[in-house]
Amino acid sequence: MSQSLLTAVLRNPIDRKTVARILQEGSYQVDTVNSSGMNPLKAAVMNGDAGTITSLAGAGFQVTEDVIAFAEKSYPHKPDVICALHRSRSCQVVLHATSGQLEESEPPVPGL
Repeated sequence: MSQSLLTAVLRNPIDRKTVARILQEGSYQVDTVNSSGMNPLKAAVMNGDAGTITSLAGAGFQVTEDVIAFAEKSYPHKPDVICALHRSRSCQVVLHATSGQLEESEPPVPGL
């Protein structure tokens, strides 16, 4: 089912109805990537969809420093996407910290 989530996010425009249904059903795996190394979060970055980025991050897709660097390097003209990534990353760090799972490899984003 994760591949169908990726397919929905890769569409331009993103198939938000299918994305919402899959996320609601929980019929996806957050660690699935296709043969090109693409995952739904990176696809949402490519499509410039800040709302889908926020939804995916809330569903457990990890906003890593690599994803943020990918967005900043490849899509500097999409500041709303970059902001959504930073906000989601900050929220994920806070959630891990409050559950006692904060790791040193996951520092908060400076300045946010």
